[in-house]
Amino acid sequence: MSAVTTILFEPLPIARLGVRIDNEEVVIASDFSTFGFMLEEFISLGAINIALPKSFPEIHTLPKMPPMLRRRIKIVDDTVEREFVERILHPIRVEFGVKIANEFGQLKFPKNLDQPLRESIHGAHRNVWRLALGFNHSLQVGITPTSFISAITQLRNRSKDSESRLVLAQLAAFSNAYKDIQFDAPKPNVNVPDDLISIFDRLVNDSNYLEFSDSIGNLADPKKRRGTLLRVKTASRKIMASRIVTSTWNYAAKLIQVWTGVPIPEAGDLASFISDRSFPALVDLQSARKLAVKMWMSSSKTSELCSRSGSLHLPDKILWLPPMKSIQASHPNALSLSMGTVGELKNALQSVEFLLSQKQASTSTKRKSRKRR
Repeated sequence: MSAVTTILFEPLPIARLGVRIDNEEVVIASDFSTFGFMLEEFISLGAINIALPKSFPEIHTLPKMPPMLRRRIKIVDDTVEREFVERILHPIRVEFGVKIANEFGQLKFPKNLDQPLRESIHGAHRNVWRLALGFNHSLQVGITPTSFISAITQLRNRSKDSESRLVLAQLAAFSNAYKDIQFDAPKPNVNVPDDLISIFDRLVNDSNYLEFSDSIGNLADPKKRRGTLLRVKTASRKIMASRIVTSTWNYAAKLIQVWTGVPIPEAGDLASFISDRSFPALVDLQSARKLAVKMWMSSSKTSELCSRSGSLHLPDKILWLPPMKSIQASHPNALSLSMGTVGELKNALQSVEFLLSQKQASTSTKRKSRKRR
């Protein structure tokens, strides 16, 4: 049976600063125009499909996507997984006074809860949701076991409730069941999203890439892992040695790090989504997020902001500042976004202030000229 590799997509928000043209009010917004730049990592991980949860606003952008990419987007209904997360982590939310804010599982924290604890609770919710999706829909999900374990450890150190600690102990045992695997994978040396989409479309029809994808999909099976890892390396070499590939695209080898599960005894409530299912492969997408931000900043896609649903954010009313050079790619579990240094923000705002004053002076001169006529 073929194991088609499907990766769970998650958004990459960029914090942006803007100035209202009419009154010079400073505004802050999140920009989600980086979608296309994540494709390089998906190619390196052997993706055939990209899973988009039904609860994500990005599903509204599907009609606007290039057809080559649109047919590779797989919509997955995450209702069951969101309900599971709410149920399994209920004791932890009760102990720390955290509420579910809306139907999509957004958390509302009490004002006196410190930031590290907020991030650990938020991270635990998001990681359990990712794992549940990975189990139920056979997806690769973006989690690093070290960050998962760190969040669980932080909560175990702070929790006093016996029921909460039992759940956290089960999660710790589960996260410790993953084994680190590394291998070389093909990496396309392209920095343009449209070109990456074209490469992705051509690769998913290439027999060597299909073999590569199928091999990665089978890494999750502990019984087949040793032979499968050899198949992954062989298929990767075939892709990079292919005459069609080398004559069209410039490829290089890239070290990929994934984590695959080993069997563990059923662990309490977690058995409801562990039993009779393969462990999903965990992948570190943080390096991809950093690279995506770097490519996005060097592109011409930064002048207008996009919401998660793909709509432009007030382009005729707000002058958006270019992204700061020191901006960092956020982690999917982060509760805050990087915007830049104080010096960068100060210089950017001064530049906008000068630009708007010049524009106002020009408008005033034109009005006086009309009056003289």
